[in-house]
Amino acid sequence: MEDNNENVNRALAFLAGAMVGAGVALLFAPQSGEKTRRLIRTRSRQVQAEVSRWIENVADDVSDKLEEAVDRGREWSAETAGQVRRALDAGREQIRKEVSRIVGA
Repeated sequence: MEDNNENVNRALAFLAGAMVGAGVALLFAPQSGEKTRRLIRTRSRQVQAEVSRWIENVADDVSDKLEEAVDRGREWSAETAGQVRRALDAGREQIRKEVSRIVGA
């Protein structure tokens, strides 16, 4: 969970830095408006690609952790089911012994 928070903080810091950088570039850009717009489009595509890669990495991490949790749940269920079966079998055996004792007496 902490890793996810750290990844979110990094992404937000990256996006904030990108926005500030774009704003500063616009204020101090000596080039023409068309060139500036082209630069903004290019940089926007780069930021979009970076964010997409980040989202994909986070999704992969979440998927891996979810898969691990499901596997642990299956293992726990199998172990618990085995314990319940053994307890039921022991209970049945005890009941049979008691019935035999009562009927035989």
